Amino acid sequence: MYGDALKILAVANIDITRGGGVLRAIRSIKWYVKNQVKVNLLIPLSDIFYAHSELKDLKALGVSIAGVFKISSITSHAPIFKKTLSDIENILFRRVDFLKLSYKYSPDAIVSLHESTDFVVTAYILSKLFHSKSVSFLQLPPFYGLKRRAENIVRSWFLWNYYMKSLSSSSNIKSKLSVDLIKASNLINREIKYNFYKRLDMLIAVSPSIPLEMNVKWNNMVILDPGLTLDREDRSLINKIVKESHIKNRIVLYSARISPEKGLIEALYAFRIMSKKLPGLRLFITGKLESGLERALMEFARKLNIHDKILLAGYIPREELFTLKAKALVHLYPSHEDAFPYSVLESLALGTPVVAYDIPALRINFLEKGAEGISLVEEFDVKGLAEEAFKLIGQKAMPPEFPSWEEIMEKELSLLKRLAGKD
Repeated sequence: MYGDALKILAVANIDITRGGGVLRAIRSIKWYVKNQVKVNLLIPLSDIFYAHSELKDLKALGVSIAGVFKISSITSHAPIFKKTLSDIENILFRRVDFLKLSYKYSPDAIVSLHESTDFVVTAYILSKLFHSKSVSFLQLPPFYGLKRRAENIVRSWFLWNYYMKSLSSSSNIKSKLSVDLIKASNLINREIKYNFYKRLDMLIAVSPSIPLEMNVKWNNMVILDPGLTLDREDRSLINKIVKESHIKNRIVLYSARISPEKGLIEALYAFRIMSKKLPGLRLFITGKLESGLERALMEFARKLNIHDKILLAGYIPREELFTLKAKALVHLYPSHEDAFPYSVLESLALGTPVVAYDIPALRINFLEKGAEGISLVEEFDVKGLAEEAFKLIGQKAMPPEFPSWEEIMEKELSLLKRLAGKD
């Protein structure tokens, strides 16, 4: 069936509840298979327990599960970044634990579909074992070369840690928060990551904002601009929902991954300002909630006296999410870290305006490309978030005109084939 077709071993997270990066990874894998690429997939151990339906769907398409891997989080060990590059390579090889991996494959390329250090390290090691080309997608900057941007992201983690650790009774949450602060501090220490990522044969950035944030110009990096868009299924679903002419309800939406750098703390403060002016407003929060976090968030909302106006919806299926977005008056998106957010693109396509922080990803991919119904404010400007949200209510919202998902995937696949000598 595959003959001399491209063969890749993909290292990817397929737990769809983890956000847009996983959604893009899954869609890339499906496109590869439909275009006669032989895909073997290596997934983190946790996906065996939390991604049953995704595994089933991918297997049905012909994706082979090559194995699972477990790795002690590289980024949670601050001392590692004080060592030399050769020392680190030795540590990484010892730390990666392949629990199940068949060596019968001979892939043309090892492709990490995420920029996370754990995934990239795994792909790099496998490329050495299989004597294959090494590729990593950058769906976020792996480090920040712009001091102010790095400091703002770290500040968001400390802000989150301050409120959540004091309010959470869960030992798991408190432990995770402590590790998160170490991860945040490593965003600034770029030296080792800088040298390591340069060693891969190819880096594919899904947004021009990524090299800008990294402050690099590397010969092994190519940029997809744009690197994602709504696929045919999304467009069909959005058209269906828009045609149903949903009446806007008194809903303010926060829809993002529930993590420190996504600005939920600031969104809650902004909503408090808004609810004082319009008491009938309600804030719907979507996104997967870690165990113990729901109680801490509601306790924080209680301190702000908005607990009776908050609904924590958790992770919800896409049709339900799109319907909610279509009904919302405005979408609060105070994210400090992004490359090309699906969530913003979806809301604009559904006619719901968005207020966000003025970071490169939002400015380059939306504002500068002519999106309507989007406003950007300075990071941590909570008052500005609320004021701009009020200005946007009732305004027309529309994303920029992007190439189709099929056109983007053709470029992506062409890059991989060229690297492997299969073009």
